[in-house]
Amino acid sequence: MARVVVVGGGLGGLAVAARLARTRHEVTVLDRGATLGGSLRGWDVDGLEIPAPPASFTMPAVMRDLFRKTGRPIEDVLELAAAEPARRYLFEDGSILDLPNGNRAASIAAFDEALGGRAGAEWEALLVRGRDMWDVLRRDVVEQPTARPRDLVRALASRRKLETLQAGRSLHTVGRAALSDVRARLILDSYAAAVGADPRRAPGALALLPYLEHAFGLWHVVGGMPRLLDALADRAALRGAEFRTRAEVVEITVTDGRVHGLRLSSGERLDADVVVVAMDVRAAARLVSAGPAPWPTGRRGAGMSRFTAVLSSPTHPAGAALTATSRTHLSTDERASRRREYLEPWAAHPVETVLLGDTGAAPITVCQHQATGGSSYWTVSRAVPASSSTEPDWGASGTALSYAASLLDAAAARGLDLRAASIRRTESPADLEEKTGAPGGAVLGPPPHGLGGAFARAANASAVVGLYAVGASAHPGPGLPFVGMSAVLVSELIGAVPRAGGVAAP
Repeated sequence: MARVVVVGGGLGGLAVAARLARTRHEVTVLDRGATLGGSLRGWDVDGLEIPAPPASFTMPAVMRDLFRKTGRPIEDVLELAAAEPARRYLFEDGSILDLPNGNRAASIAAFDEALGGRAGAEWEALLVRGRDMWDVLRRDVVEQPTARPRDLVRALASRRKLETLQAGRSLHTVGRAALSDVRARLILDSYAAAVGADPRRAPGALALLPYLEHAFGLWHVVGGMPRLLDALADRAALRGAEFRTRAEVVEITVTDGRVHGLRLSSGERLDADVVVVAMDVRAAARLVSAGPAPWPTGRRGAGMSRFTAVLSSPTHPAGAALTATSRTHLSTDERASRRREYLEPWAAHPVETVLLGDTGAAPITVCQHQATGGSSYWTVSRAVPASSSTEPDWGASGTALSYAASLLDAAAARGLDLRAASIRRTESPADLEEKTGAPGGAVLGPPPHGLGGAFARAANASAVVGLYAVGASAHPGPGLPFVGMSAVLVSELIGAVPRAGGVAAP
């Protein structure tokens, strides 16, 4: 079978490595960092690993399929639990909406109680519209590997499909037409941040995201996302994959339009029949040594990143939302031998508290983690533009702490006052760029804005034979379930690729 090198040890890289190793490919995973996990790996504070946001995900069947297809079921190694409520929304006027998880009648009642008027019926109608959108996109786009932009054009080229997908309308425009209460429109707008978009420019088809959460529920890994990352690394290693950390790729070697290997920053060269980039595709494209551009290089925008502040306090303020997690420590050497130490899971379950403000302003998400002994830890995060030459200068002294303070002031204005807690860590777009290699820290990939938003993500196959893309910046996009789906698509595209000389063109 083929010698496959996966560049990037985040969720997408680990998922595709496990699938390809299961089909007896010779798989090596390279990661530029000291540990695996990418942007989902958290922070060590007081000897505890505080999980990075997000705390929950939808469509758990994607992860269940991954574990089942590569060995033992996920339930044998991890515990998944439903988040209840799915989220708590805090508004500027002081109103609060606790959104039930996966229960339509309860969701309608919650909207009616919190917002009044016809809020419940309007939200239900939006869910129905989202279901219709999903029916179109699931069959024709999401579950189909892409090799060229025209694949998507052909798949959606019917008036009925374009009308269903609200083609030409933004997510915010769809909300204004469907939802009479501005607070309900802010909830819908907030979904744009999950895919790195501005709701005023994001495609109206993103209205399917609330439906996916309603239909499949929001879930969390008991013990936190680090346990999922560790379990995936274990599964891939069990199937024969090898891991190398602190291994930065500086060149993807291409000869006669075909991948031949990679060169590391140390000068070492690795042969490969197939290279799967599980990193930002724009950065990966710059590593290709010769031949055609692997993916179109149109104007896609800088994209969105994330700012997170980690807080701690010896006290537990009443009314704060709790998130279950545990200590998960993963240490790797160059050959990825691992040592883990798990403490007892922390108390309670994830409730993401989302603070909503003006249209176009990204929501602020607060999660609390309570450690044994009563100490509390929080993550306060917000989607922000990827760092560039414009303000703010995240590298300047005091910028990150000042921005964290502004988020805490905004939270206090909504009735969630965490300003007495200590700011223990911050992670800015510049930090994420250093951690993941994504330009400007744009871990969600290029923004899917405008009529061409569907083409913002790179195709899974490329113009270079043997070069593929998986992860948030590739089709079908960011978020745990979609990154997991991209791993499925890429593993199917690669299939039974033979060793050097027999790699089939995409």
